[in-house]
Amino acid sequence: YAGVSRGYKAGVFSEIGASNTLEYHPATQEKLVDFEAGFKSPLFDRRVNVNGAAFYYQYTDKQVRGRVSDPVYGLLEKMINVPKSEVYGAETDIEAVPVKGLRLSLAATYLKSKVTDSFSQTLDGSVVYNAQGFHGDFKNAELPFTPKFSGTFDAEYEWSTDGKYAPFLGATVFHQGSQNTTFASSSLPAPNFAIDGYTTLDLRGGVRAADNKWAVTAYIHNVTSKYYVTSINFYLDSYERFTGMPAVYGVNLHMNF
Repeated sequence: YAGVSRGYKAGVFSEIGASNTLEYHPATQEKLVDFEAGFKSPLFDRRVNVNGAAFYYQYTDKQVRGRVSDPVYGLLEKMINVPKSEVYGAETDIEAVPVKGLRLSLAATYLKSKVTDSFSQTLDGSVVYNAQGFHGDFKNAELPFTPKFSGTFDAEYEWSTDGKYAPFLGATVFHQGSQNTTFASSSLPAPNFAIDGYTTLDLRGGVRAADNKWAVTAYIHNVTSKYYVTSINFYLDSYERFTGMPAVYGVNLHMNF
């Protein structure tokens, strides 16, 4: 299959503690043109399903969080527009049932983002800074929060006892590559806002009714208590790092009516 689509995101005002009303100039409407081509391929009597797609996102006035200088408060974070930017990407997912009761799935995404036009000022003429405090032309810089690679592998085995109950065991491995929370390039770096890649492991086990009317699942998220950061901000002379949850244990009851 192949397709082309266009979408829009409405303009937005930023909620910031500015000292000048001009600093509340909104981020205008964002436009996205999406070019995509892919395939869906059931194989071996549908015991294996392979799907894949490649896409190209062409943004005009993409809305992102940037920084502008306030004479009283210093650098303030607000929504701004990137004149021109793009994202190349590819994704695939594979599901397989090699033997009865065993289900395997793999999904992966690759992204490459870039500012494609001169970008040093906002639409109202304010100088743009990255979160590290550098300003200049951010052309060719990567877009914030765009890790190049992310992927998930999941495996679950279910077996039947007397035809009424189906115990199961499963595991999920998730990986996300490194990224930056702000604009960065070799000449305008932002090392304090770089997020390292990380990998987590989840385990689960339980029993479900053969007719799927109910299921009880015990789970452990982030089994190894992997410490990882999801976002970094700078606010009131302090760095704020938001982290993922450590090991979390729980039980889930699911019912279909």
